[in-house]
Amino acid sequence: MSKEEQAPQSDLAFNVELEDLTVEDVSRYLNRLAALNDEPRTGNKKLSTALRSLAGAMRTHQSRSITEFVELLKEAKPKSERPRSGKIPHAALPTDLEALPQKEVEKILQDERYPKAQLTELGSKRFGISRSKLTRQSKQEVIQSIRAALDHERSLGVISQEARRGGEKRS
Repeated sequence: MSKEEQAPQSDLAFNVELEDLTVEDVSRYLNRLAALNDEPRTGNKKLSTALRSLAGAMRTHQSRSITEFVELLKEAKPKSERPRSGKIPHAALPTDLEALPQKEVEKILQDERYPKAQLTELGSKRFGISRSKLTRQSKQEVIQSIRAALDHERSLGVISQEARRGGEKRS
């Protein structure tokens, strides 16, 4: 094999070849590869665990293309190089979550000061979403779950309003 054949591909070639591949595709592949390495007699338990951890870490980026994800990793700075700004202070949740108006729920979902734990509490108490389901999700997925429940509640309100009207024309 000549040196030209052994040379690493350029980033441009990499991007063209992987254009349609998503992070979700790679994550799924890593999980399958981890399952193959789970076999006690022929596998490698440490490698299997590492592959599952890597696939899990990629979960929050599943909708990205793999080229976007690689660029994101290249641009990311190690924690030691990140500026040490103060953390955003947490906001306090209202006390009566069960009766919280829809507009207030929307404001909370848009406010970055609410950590995942508080959003999980909101989803569980206000909408009855399983706490264990929300705990397994990323913060963005928790927000999406709560938004879906909020949209569902709104659509039920519209249906109820139409039913009360008894089929009369809207004006």
